[in-house]
Amino acid sequence: MRMDKNFDFRIWDTKNSVWFDKGESTNFCRFLELGRLETQKVLARKDMPTPKDLEIELWSGYFDINGIKIFDKDIIAGVDMFGRKIKGVVINSVFHWNVEQDDGSTVRFCDMLSRHVVGNIHETERLLIAN
Repeated sequence: MRMDKNFDFRIWDTKNSVWFDKGESTNFCRFLELGRLETQKVLARKDMPTPKDLEIELWSGYFDINGIKIFDKDIIAGVDMFGRKIKGVVINSVFHWNVEQDDGSTVRFCDMLSRHVVGNIHETERLLIAN
């Protein structure tokens, strides 16, 4: 496990069920900030979602065992410090990151010894119920 000081995020478009690419994310954030469209690329999208159609997911600052960034709403699997198998959704609480399991229990992210991303709730939510 390693932490990084960089800030990162991703944006899920609930209207079109797709991820914004990094360029569109940057342009759309500029649009939200300025209240108008900044580039022709964003303006050209006929299926442009409104701000209420978007879910911004923050990067936790952690990587999984394969070097993949772990974001809010990712589904991860791993082992906690007691050797129990954990699988659930990464959620950001006020002071720290948690993993919420399908039975409703919550494990603090920092209590997991190993973890790897197996998907996210938008594209692979079925992984939460799979064994």
